[in-house]
Amino acid sequence: MGNDVSLMRTMLRGMLQETSTRLMSEQKQMLERLWEALMGISERRRR
Repeated sequence: MGNDVSLMRTMLRGMLQETSTRLMSEQKQMLERLWEALMGISERRRR
């Protein structure tokens, strides 16, 4: 019984880590796009 629980815990931990890294990279992409958009706006304003 205890073995099944530890196996489940290990699987859940792996899934959580995978999800968090995926979320992090998606967030990073969003921030980069936002940053590029903001820089583009400020470039246009300067001219």
